[in-house]
Amino acid sequence: MRVAVCFILFLSFTGRAACAADIHRCVGESGEVLFSGQPCGLGSTRVVRASDDAPPGTTGLRAGELAWLESRAASRHTARSATRPGDAARQARKAAIQAHRCQRKRHEREAVTAEMRRGYKPARGRKLRRRLRAYEDYLDAFCS
Repeated sequence: MRVAVCFILFLSFTGRAACAADIHRCVGESGEVLFSGQPCGLGSTRVVRASDDAPPGTTGLRAGELAWLESRAASRHTARSATRPGDAARQARKAAIQAHRCQRKRHEREAVTAEMRRGYKPARGRKLRRRLRAYEDYLDAFCS
């Protein structure tokens, strides 16, 4: 029930219902709730009706709500863009930690490749290849 209410509220706040077709709420065979663009039988009820007279580009929000959202977005943007004292030191510390992690992963990858070159039992091969692939994926993703 909460999902249905959240879905309806989402549609009403985003204004997607104004440009979409009718939305019908149906109850499935095992009692689950389904939403569809088509009526699905006797048990369907129309949840949201499409509005043909809505002007294009409307969001379904009042002017006061739009102004509040814009002011909120502006205040969040200025809060994020303001530099705090110690940001450079924090970023340098994070970069040093990441460099250390990359160095450790490279070392672990070399240990796995050395073990693969030395030889291993057949049952160990899959695990070694999986570990090697994981290390290489990490290095590709986070280390340059």
